[in-house]
Amino acid sequence: MGHDSRDQWQRSLFGLLALILWSTTVAVTRTLSEQVGTFTSASYSYALGGIIGIAYISLSRNRIDALRRLPRGYVLGCGGLFVFYNIALYLAIGLAANRLQVLGVGLINYMWSAMILVFSVIILKRRARILPLSLGLIISIAGAYLAVIQNASLSWSAFLAEMSASPVPYLLSLGAAISWGLYSVLNKQWTERSDLSDGHLIVPPVFLISGGILLAAKPFFHEVSTWSSQAFMELLYLSLFPWLMAYALWTLAAQGGKIVFLGVLSMFLPLISTVVSCFYLKVIPGSVLWVSCALTIIGAAICMRSIRDQSV
Repeated sequence: MGHDSRDQWQRSLFGLLALILWSTTVAVTRTLSEQVGTFTSASYSYALGGIIGIAYISLSRNRIDALRRLPRGYVLGCGGLFVFYNIALYLAIGLAANRLQVLGVGLINYMWSAMILVFSVIILKRRARILPLSLGLIISIAGAYLAVIQNASLSWSAFLAEMSASPVPYLLSLGAAISWGLYSVLNKQWTERSDLSDGHLIVPPVFLISGGILLAAKPFFHEVSTWSSQAFMELLYLSLFPWLMAYALWTLAAQGGKIVFLGVLSMFLPLISTVVSCFYLKVIPGSVLWVSCALTIIGAAICMRSIRDQSV
């Protein structure tokens, strides 16, 4: 195995570690939001993660110079998608009507594993069989459909009723899924065109900007915050691990790892995250939600199998 191949696999394992950390995101985000408010928890955790990351970059002149050398198009394009994803996902989880809906919102967000594979074909021109790719995408959409209706009757009217009653969390979650799939693939595209070995340095500024935007919006929403030792610990945990560390690891993985392999790994995130969330949030989901989880995984798996070039 050559040096380049070893480096690709090492970076791919960074992606695996990021996925493990991300599996806790939905549960911890929700409990922190319930205690201190959605905008308060989002702005504080993002800003804290950004400040810690910026402090780390500032300790080295080389890292500062590397951050400044990042292509402007990459910073604006990928950075903008990253900021949108951060805000959309946090608000989707925080604004969900109840903890059961949180699980459904989380599953819709995890459609990004299929989105990575779809965008790999559209943007990176990876060779794929269109029929199974389309089938996999349809199955993933069916999983999202079931995530919305959950324990309601399996009818279009039940879906429309749920969407009309609480559309914002679901739409934000879908937007997050699309934006993160696009971000991951564009990272790979930029790496193939230019040297982005220091692209992970974009993560702290992105979180600082995300926190700043949400902090500016916070005064327009009346929130009652109840701080406790649990809330402080969850704030610190979110800032350091699922936010700062996991996203830096994923960016490294998306730039230098095997993007299709990462898509395969990410297929199992809905199941792991749903199990973790059920335990942490003390929620017992119905059978429909587990079917939704299975369809999300199966859809992504079929999308992966449709791609002929598995070397990337």
